[in-house]
Amino acid sequence: MDEKNKSESDETMKSVIGQDLTGTGAPFLLLGLLWSAVSIALTAFGLVNGKRDEIVALIEKCGRCPDKIIGPESLYFSNLLPLSFGVCLIYGILSYAMWSIRSSSKVRTRVKRTTAVIVMLPLYCCLAFAFGAVFDAIIIFTHL
Repeated sequence: MDEKNKSESDETMKSVIGQDLTGTGAPFLLLGLLWSAVSIALTAFGLVNGKRDEIVALIEKCGRCPDKIIGPESLYFSNLLPLSFGVCLIYGILSYAMWSIRSSSKVRTRVKRTTAVIVMLPLYCCLAFAFGAVFDAIIIFTHL
């Protein structure tokens, strides 16, 4: 990265968080992003499991449920799939925010290394929810 891009990145981060990232600003920002990633994961996991249980209960009760207005397929496409992709989008944004802390030239080397490791959590959650959505689709539609 050349010197002009580094200074632009530093100015962008300074304008976003309102302070320079030297000192304790970056670790606290990183801690806040990590806390929000964990909080989102736990909440979203409960929501996804609840919708999946609702869909499975409908499948066990009446199969495709032709007499119901909202059947298992409708619930999957209108609730479970958008929820899973929305969580993936949020984790993508969090990963980018964490990685942008690392790209600032004024952040200490130790913080850069730590950020490179910590950014793995939201990336893993993004992949896990994406694979979970695909797996749910396979299981739900093979049992209809």
